[in-house]
Amino acid sequence: MSILFDNPPPAIGCGDPGDPIDFACLYAGAQYFHRTPTVTGNRRLVCFSEWVKKTDIGQGGMIFGYTSAASQNSNFLNAVSLSTGELQVSLGTGLTVQGTVKTKSKYRDVASHSHRHIVLDLDNPIASERIQITIDGIRQPVDILTAVASVDLWANVAGIPFFVGVNSGFGSANLYRNEIASETAWFDGFAPAATEFGYFNAYGDWMHKAFSGKGEGAAVYGVNGFHLDYADLLDIGKDVSGNGNHLSAFGLTADNQVTDTPTNNFATLNPLSKTTYAGLTDGNLTLTPTAVAQDAIVGVTQLPRHDIYFECEVSQLVATSYGILVALDNSDGPVYGYRGLYGNIDGWAKQIDGSATLLSGVPAACDVIRIAYKYSTGEVWFGVNGGWFEGDPEAGTGASATGIPSDVILKLYTYTNGGAVQLRLNFGQRAFDAPIPKGFGTHSAAAMSCPEILNPDDYVTARIRTAGDGVNDLPFNPITNGAVVISHRLDIATGWRVNDSVTGTVWETNTANAELVEPDGLTFTDDGYDIGANAAYQGTRIDYIFRRSPKAGFDIVPISHVNGTPTTVPHKAGGIIDFALYFPCAGGNRRLFHKALGSNAYIRLNNNAGSDPAAISETGCFQSTANTLTLGSNTPTGDGVLLVWRSVPGLSAFEKYVGKNSVDGAFVPFDFSPRLCMFRLMGAAEKGLLVIDADRDEGNPVRAAHVMSTSEAETVTAGDGFDMNSNGLKFRAIGSDYSGLGNDHIICAWAQTPGKFARAR
Repeated sequence: MSILFDNPPPAIGCGDPGDPIDFACLYAGAQYFHRTPTVTGNRRLVCFSEWVKKTDIGQGGMIFGYTSAASQNSNFLNAVSLSTGELQVSLGTGLTVQGTVKTKSKYRDVASHSHRHIVLDLDNPIASERIQITIDGIRQPVDILTAVASVDLWANVAGIPFFVGVNSGFGSANLYRNEIASETAWFDGFAPAATEFGYFNAYGDWMHKAFSGKGEGAAVYGVNGFHLDYADLLDIGKDVSGNGNHLSAFGLTADNQVTDTPTNNFATLNPLSKTTYAGLTDGNLTLTPTAVAQDAIVGVTQLPRHDIYFECEVSQLVATSYGILVALDNSDGPVYGYRGLYGNIDGWAKQIDGSATLLSGVPAACDVIRIAYKYSTGEVWFGVNGGWFEGDPEAGTGASATGIPSDVILKLYTYTNGGAVQLRLNFGQRAFDAPIPKGFGTHSAAAMSCPEILNPDDYVTARIRTAGDGVNDLPFNPITNGAVVISHRLDIATGWRVNDSVTGTVWETNTANAELVEPDGLTFTDDGYDIGANAAYQGTRIDYIFRRSPKAGFDIVPISHVNGTPTTVPHKAGGIIDFALYFPCAGGNRRLFHKALGSNAYIRLNNNAGSDPAAISETGCFQSTANTLTLGSNTPTGDGVLLVWRSVPGLSAFEKYVGKNSVDGAFVPFDFSPRLCMFRLMGAAEKGLLVIDADRDEGNPVRAAHVMSTSEAETVTAGDGFDMNSNGLKFRAIGSDYSGLGNDHIICAWAQTPGKFARAR
């Protein structure tokens, strides 16, 4: 029976998720398809279209192609996902490379799906247009490593095999692909546009579009064209183009059919968030320790933000000393002290805040752990082999643990002092071993709650302007709604500007100066703002724009304070404040408050002549309830303005992370794809609050950065900078201000796309 009948995806129920895709194929190692044409087709124009989810970014993998020998000195056509993250397409004849292009962007996001569209048009009179790579509807800039010649391709040739998933089956492990693919289509002599397979919805997200020519055969696909939808469990290589060009499968079985697709994206283990000795296979669903007596810890790609059920099979257990833990944890360190189900040679136990309570039974090979997590109430139930240790999640009684914070992360942990331990996760992409409890869903995008804000750009947005151009296209009225614009000129050293339409105050973030009077600066209008001749707004400038709204968790609060007594005022951010910036109008240090600092410390935002202290302790300096905030008694006397934010699911997050001082740096998970991130060391920093965004760098890695605490111009981060992925931020640059080894850092992030709809970047 199809696994769709076992774990049917729920109706998504909000937004515009695109046309449904039911099935995909998991390529995991020595597995591929091939077909040998019987007639020669078009060797000058081909097209390849496919939706894909990467599962291994540590090694390269062949997407499609043919090589006549195990050497580049041969006849070949190869499209490959490189181990460094880029996509590369190359072709050659004999001893001559006839063309190679490589994308400038690197694709290392393992949490969601994206759409690849590759066209080779060797008769195009413009050599630079002969290989075109489009990702999620956007043509990708490429580096041309070898000019593309107008020659015949080694494809669609009678008697010459064509491969999907390896170059020619030579057996070299680093050529096999490790990805989940869906709607794989090959065109012989035709090149349908990318818009035949996807479209931008009203929120700017690229969504799947069912190909209208599916099933119409050679008239649409060409004589050697094919289309794999992976729906036939007994013939996973079945061609549904109408041509009958079925592909032979090597190493692929019914178990490779999965329901993890662009329209029902499932959680997996996260290779970007794991310890060194955590080995991941099986599409990032199986965890195996790679060394004895070493902790293997790994996070999960999706944050649990709805009521979920999942299972974990103890697929191997041949050890006399071992540990197994499935944990709900809201720290970025070891998982020993939080809420989870733990198993060792003494038996199963629940681990609650560092205290273990024995349950019944002893772990054994083939045991299936059951976890039912009720996000809505902060409760969790643990079970094994079809039963529950305590209570009943369907009835909502007898939970194994309660009071679980809403910001938890799922983590898996195991170790062994000898022998073998292996854990295999199932979030619903395969049939469950036991019935899913009523009221719970799979850990997937389709089962996620509908985000309250479908289009983050309506509330948090950015604009890049030159030569003093203004903005007249905001999706809201900044005068009637209230807004803050944080601006910085990028091309020369110039002070940052903060303009708010509520108080009319203008101030710098990087100095302790009093409020500015700038009649030639920024003036708000009904649909944006005009810019005068002030030099701070000229050149190349980026503006970060925040709409005042309880729904978006943001407010602008004027305050008058007298030193010696706390001052409490109301706010309309809609909840307890997680992040705030305080500006004293008469001048003085700008204070940054963050939930990770607690209520008794703040950070000075402005860097005074290179002097940046660590977090400053001050009892009760900032406190908040759901509708009031309090400045502490030690705040200097005077009028000021507070910009205050709270976390909003799918829109914003204000968290803490621990630096790794590595190109394989910290991974900070979000329930959205970030557009704007600000972060810094909690201790003494060299410069201060670093700011990156997805507007200046449209693809990964993100390298353009600037520091809100100084007036310095934009810089380009060395190395690979940062990856702004569909589920969080991955640090790949080394810097003492944001990646100090073992040091605590704060981060603030706002969304480009809610996680329910986010595409891999």
